[in-house]
Amino acid sequence: MSNFLHDRIWIKAIIFAELLLCAGMLQAQSEKKITVISARGGPFVLVGNNGVRQSYNPLDITTGTGITLKNGDMIQAASGVFVEVRVLPGTVSIYIAENTSLIFENIGGSSSTQVIALVYGRIRIDQQDGGEMIIVKTGISITEAQKGSVNIDYIVNSERGGSSQPILYVSTISGSAVLVPSTLSPALGRVKINPSETLVFNAQENNVEKTSINNDIVKYWSGKISEYPESLLTNTAAVPPENVFDSSNVLTVNSSLTDAEHVARLKTGGILSGLILTLAGVAMQNVIHYTYDSIDEDIAGLAYYSGFLPIGIGTFILVASFLYPFY
Repeated sequence: MSNFLHDRIWIKAIIFAELLLCAGMLQAQSEKKITVISARGGPFVLVGNNGVRQSYNPLDITTGTGITLKNGDMIQAASGVFVEVRVLPGTVSIYIAENTSLIFENIGGSSSTQVIALVYGRIRIDQQDGGEMIIVKTGISITEAQKGSVNIDYIVNSERGGSSQPILYVSTISGSAVLVPSTLSPALGRVKINPSETLVFNAQENNVEKTSINNDIVKYWSGKISEYPESLLTNTAAVPPENVFDSSNVLTVNSSLTDAEHVARLKTGGILSGLILTLAGVAMQNVIHYTYDSIDEDIAGLAYYSGFLPIGIGTFILVASFLYPFY
């Protein structure tokens, strides 16, 4: 029996190692980063998970270079300040309005679910493809922003009985969301919010109401977040409203792809191309490995070692795509 047959156990080990390499590349490619990509209106504060406070100006966030967030980080936006956070790679944007505090509790990694906590204020979550689940904690409630554009307010509203406790408003500008009003009262269940609806949850009264969306919410974001990140580098302050929920001003949905998203698509295409080539070579070697006894030994050996060509090219593309930097 030839040495080739004696080395079959090593051939299997090589094939297994190649598959592990491919799996590792794909796992690394699927890792998400939550990044501050733009700001407007003045400095915002980032409180790290280690308690260190740092102030950032809009000019600190240059085009293509953001601030990567970690679990436990908090962003605080003062009056007239607006911040955009992006899930990369992907099409999800989290817009943080003025007078808002937001904690990023469980973010990044390979999960398609990002968990954030709205301490106070207003945020808007936009996603084009619905591939991510953004869970927003507000007091004892949980909101699942599933797709489209969802505006969430967690504020003290003097027009509703003068309560000093924040009231939750979940408004679906488009798409849909689900509200779990109270983790302490499971009987309230899960409430779906359809497009152009607002769900109001008063935790103090344990009461849920559903109404038509307030058009002032749709108008609020006009000019607060510009269409292109480059234009966000201007330091023009916005006029703050008296009450975040009742303020008025036309929503500009950011439908353009950023440089980072173009790079992410390029990386993904390279990963898939490299994977296909690598798996084609592995498949060829597997076929030869298990049919070796039924074909000519010289032809089998030549065919087997020819499989290293697509494996080599595919592995090179995988590594190159993986190492190609995000903007």
